[in-house]
Formats: sequence, structure tokens, C-alpha cells
Amino acid sequence: MHLCHSAGRRRAAALLLPLGRRDFTHPEQEYGSVIGRFVSRIFHIIAGVALAGGLAACGDAELQAQRNEERRQEELEISDESFFDLFRNQRNPDQGVLINRFLWQASLDTLSFLPLDTADPFAGVILTGWGSVAGGGSYRVTVLIDDPALDASSLKVAAFRQQGGRAVPVSDAENNQLEDAILTRARQLRIADSERRN
Repeated sequence: MHLCHSAGRRRAAALLLPLGRRDFTHPEQEYGSVIGRFVSRIFHIIAGVALAGGLAACGDAELQAQRNEERRQEELEISDESFFDLFRNQRNPDQGVLINRFLWQASLDTLSFLPLDTADPFAGVILTGWGSVAGGGSYRVTVLIDDPALDASSLKVAAFRQQGGRAVPVSDAENNQLEDAILTRARQLRIADSERRN
């Protein structure tokens, strides 16, 4: 006895659709299609945002490249100057540095015991050679006068002592004594000049 099917009869396992209804789908297939459309839309949105971000980044890169080029051009214009221009006289080279004539003469008078190497009134620089002082030892002095005012700030003095074949800076106290001697002599010269004019 056959419980399932009769031996001679075959049944076709087919889904019978209503007439004219070929678009019938199973509910699970419909659910998968909704999810697929949702995922597809999300993918398109993400791709659109990424594309817009990429295009915006390209615009920023072009703007950044333009800014870099402008900066480079400015640096080229500035680069006509160099580190050494900081130490050059930016005024008319024929004019020189405006210096105080009393400080200049006082420096020459005060340092007259040392041999003079260079005295440039246009640069305001006096360089002495090595010379001996009554107390012993060899000294060399550099004076810079960089302002027309008869003032301590216009005068810069650097004195060196020869020690072991090298130039060693003297103490601040010795430097200050030398500056004071030059300033005192400069004031004396100014007073003498004003008395002579009166």
C-alpha cells in the first residue's frame, strides 16, 4: 500500500498563479528586495558624499597650491636680502653712521696708549692692536659708536686681554671703567667746545 502517492500518478509541483499574475512573489522574496533597495540607496548616498568630499578636497588642494605659490613668490622677493644685511649700513653709503663727534674724539684720546689698527668714522668703529698697559699684560679694545647722542647707550666697548696666546674678554668692571673714562672725556670736550663758542 502506498501512503504517499499512487504509483501511477504523478503530480506536478507547481505554483498556480491567478490568471495574468506573473509578478507574484513570495513574501520572503519581497522582504529581501526591500532590504536590497534600502542598502542600495544607503550605498548611493555614501558614494555621493564621498565623491562630494573628494571634489571639495581637490578644490582645497588647488587653493592651497595657489597660496603656497604666492608665499614662495613673497619669499623670493624678500630673499634679495641676506643675513649679512643685518650688519650693513642701510642708509646712504656716502653718509655713514651718524656718530657723536665728542664720543669719537674721546675714544681716540682715551685709547691713545694702544696702537690704532682701524678708525672708521663712517661706521663708528675703532679697533686697536695689542698694546701693553703699565699694570702689565697686553690688551686690545674695540669701540662702536652707533648714535649721535652723547649718552652711554651710544657707546659700546669690548676690551680683551691676551692670555695664553688667546684673546679673553676682560671683566665687566674693567669694561665699565673704560666706558666711564671715554664718557668723562667726551663731556670735557663738549664743555670746552661750548665755552669756546661763547
